[in-house]
Amino acid sequence: MYKTIFTLLLALSALGAQAQEALNQKEKTLEPCVFEGTLAGVPEGSVVMIWVSEGSSRMGASTDTLANGKFRIVESPKTPIQEFFLSIDGHSSTYPIYAEPGTKTIVTGNGLNGMKWKVENDFYLQKESNNYLEHEKSTIPEWIDLQSQYSEIVALLHATRSESEINELKGKRAALSAKKESLTSAYVENMLDYIKDRERNIVWLKELLSLMNYAKKADNVVYMEKIRKLYESIPHEYKETLEALKIKTEIYPTNAVKIGDPMADFVLYDLDGKQHHLNEFKGKYTILEFSGLGCGACYAMRPHLEEVTKKYANKLELVTVSYDSKNIWHTQPFGKVSWHEWNDYKNAVEIMAKYAVDCYPTFIFISPEQNIIGRADSRDFDEVFSKCIK
Repeated sequence: MYKTIFTLLLALSALGAQAQEALNQKEKTLEPCVFEGTLAGVPEGSVVMIWVSEGSSRMGASTDTLANGKFRIVESPKTPIQEFFLSIDGHSSTYPIYAEPGTKTIVTGNGLNGMKWKVENDFYLQKESNNYLEHEKSTIPEWIDLQSQYSEIVALLHATRSESEINELKGKRAALSAKKESLTSAYVENMLDYIKDRERNIVWLKELLSLMNYAKKADNVVYMEKIRKLYESIPHEYKETLEALKIKTEIYPTNAVKIGDPMADFVLYDLDGKQHHLNEFKGKYTILEFSGLGCGACYAMRPHLEEVTKKYANKLELVTVSYDSKNIWHTQPFGKVSWHEWNDYKNAVEIMAKYAVDCYPTFIFISPEQNIIGRADSRDFDEVFSKCIK
């Protein structure tokens, strides 16, 4: 199973690299970023990969093979401020690495756990990210240690192992999760106090989003109120970022539609930039598929969806709502399909909140009268389809 998953991840990485190449051809290439590293305790010949973060997706891009404990990767950023990750053989990655065109980043570390590596460059956002990390290390070291241990366990679970080893690792992961839960309140309270006077930037936003997720899981209304007040301090230029929109949908929740309700309409755009509405197929069945580049299960469903849309073309319209950024989505690394592919250019955050989407792919079935009649994921798609589509 894990070998299959890893193979699929490598395939997605290759497709991500194709997407990057397409972006390079489409946009003016910015001055490249350089990543140089020295790693001890890592097998010679290990593949070091740089991942480019774009909205909700990460695309595997350039690689280097570790030789004498060293690597060097050159990667062109696609935006003036770019977020990267580094990983070894597709496993445990670093914390986010922030860079601007022309930035040189130095990475040093010991072992496969990227979260323990030291990352330094002259870009102000990376310096700020390091400030956050140093604060956590000095005030809540137990939390950092648990995060690091958890990352190592997850990386090991992605390796090919025996069933007994997998079960042992799952047991360790569960124990670490329990320990993390016991420290969550201390972590959230500490960091909420720390960030209240920090500069509002993308590092700050990502931290606030992380704290909100922990506070929501703990169902702590006091922390959520503090987060709401901090959200109100976000500068206007950051209000439409992915992080800010995700925070907004949680602290000002919408009433999600459910089976039996009329469908919710939104404005989206096709690959030619033409505007569409979700409700424009009245009189036919409509299936909304929520998916994106980083979703292996979505990719695996595509051949079956091709069969379904062709067989029921006279009564059914399928619309894929992508959560990818506009740039990533337009590269179409999976190739074009026979149904509709639309994007709201906002990572579909508000649409997914309205339809209560919490996994990918999620399918929403809509009647010709435009009422919601079913929902499914990839596992029960056929069962729900047979009940809803008459």
